[in-house]
Amino acid sequence: MIDYSRDLLDKFIGVTSVANNGSMIRLYGGDQAWFETENGRAGGCGTVAAANILAYFGVLYGENTAVPDVGLFTENRCFTRELFIAHMHEVYRGLTPMKAPWQSWVRRGGREVHRRTVLRLPDSLGIHSPVRFSNAVIEMAKGKGVQLRVVWPQNTKGRRPANHAVGLDEAKSFILNQINKGMPVAMLNFGNKGLRGVEYQSAATGRRYSTDRFQWHWVVITGVKAQERFGADGDERPFPVVASSWGNRVILDLNQFWGRGLTHLVSFELV
Repeated sequence: MIDYSRDLLDKFIGVTSVANNGSMIRLYGGDQAWFETENGRAGGCGTVAAANILAYFGVLYGENTAVPDVGLFTENRCFTRELFIAHMHEVYRGLTPMKAPWQSWVRRGGREVHRRTVLRLPDSLGIHSPVRFSNAVIEMAKGKGVQLRVVWPQNTKGRRPANHAVGLDEAKSFILNQINKGMPVAMLNFGNKGLRGVEYQSAATGRRYSTDRFQWHWVVITGVKAQERFGADGDERPFPVVASSWGNRVILDLNQFWGRGLTHLVSFELV
């Protein structure tokens, strides 16, 4: 049995890939850009989050797996890009993003593309239900002989999936408790204005980016940077969480965006 811990979770999972300069790099989880379909590339962040969490718990789908395909394993959780893409595609079958009904999907040059509408509508509706997300993770883990249970945050009314009603302090307590046990926390944001202009550095290109895409996005929280709660002036200091997104390690300050849109948290533990 693996001793899950905060240190183990900080390492999370790695995916080896080739950077733009030709060197080998280790990414921090999968990337939805690797999906073959436009629906997957546009709305597959929840599917990738599920694939990352499953791999962390030793559940790997796909052909020609290089690690045991049933139960827990004690490898260094580092996979080739080809192996992890095969895993992602199988998870996609069990947790497919909802296609936008207004899109017209066509094939061009062997690739699935779509004709855009005149309205500025999203290309995919993604995985917008945390309950559907958690049920899929539980079922896919069970299919490989790993028993997981879902853990929701708790507010004054008890644990509940609709956890955007959870307060900031309750969210912090939930995240810290799960991280300290070595358990990842999936987070979904819906139209969260506090996540505009988030800066991150791409491991593949080395470039720094500023994006608004975290406003509508699934990530997996894998750590919390140590901070004093209050500064000398009495102001509350940042609560920076470490998260996996698009194969990168990103830092998001919970204080900056909590309560500025709908935010869902869900975690998993071994039974």
